[in-house]
Amino acid sequence: MRNNSLTIILLLLLLFLNGCQNLLTKKRIQEGTAVFNIKYETTKQENPIVILLPQKMYTYFKDNNTASVVEGFFGAFRMVMLTRPDLGHKYTIVRVLDKKFIYDTTLAGKPFSSSQMTDMTIDYLDTSFTYKGYKCKIAAVKCPSIQQDTFWVYYTTQLGIKYSNVNSPYFQIPGVLLKFKLKMLNVVMDVSLDKIISQKIDPSILEIPKKGYKYVGLKELENILDSLQ
Repeated sequence: MRNNSLTIILLLLLLFLNGCQNLLTKKRIQEGTAVFNIKYETTKQENPIVILLPQKMYTYFKDNNTASVVEGFFGAFRMVMLTRPDLGHKYTIVRVLDKKFIYDTTLAGKPFSSSQMTDMTIDYLDTSFTYKGYKCKIAAVKCPSIQQDTFWVYYTTQLGIKYSNVNSPYFQIPGVLLKFKLKMLNVVMDVSLDKIISQKIDPSILEIPKKGYKYVGLKELENILDSLQ
């Protein structure tokens, strides 16, 4: 009887450990899509362009390569923040109507998305919690170009994606961002994770366009997007 009880306990322990391992495997997704909700702190009265901006951002990832995609203006505008560690480069790919542009720089180069977020300071807090099913850490961020008081950024290391932030203003943060703020086109956005889907993605999403795009510098791309407002 005692041996039977011991066997049952061992079986339950193995099932528990296997379940934990499956959970960890599920969290450390190697290929898929992260869907983010976008809320705008800038009002349409402050900047009418808000009416045309998207409510979602999609980040596609595979083998540490990522592409964050936003589309607006009823399909007339598309921006892709493409990071290719395998090539040692990152790209901002923009289509406005029939005009197409690429800003290309190294992984250590200045990301386009940081151009309106200057003088940022980051304070890492010794706090962890669960957000959208992922174990997160928190950073206290000050960025006067967004707001005068502190705001919070959530990030996780559970996904195991390297170089996840090199194409964002938060390139210093060592984890995948799950909740954060951005300022682009003079519009402040509050971006938060909706869900992460483990799935095969279309390889073309992570490719650099080869035809019809003009390579431009950082300042020229800033001027192009400023002209939209």
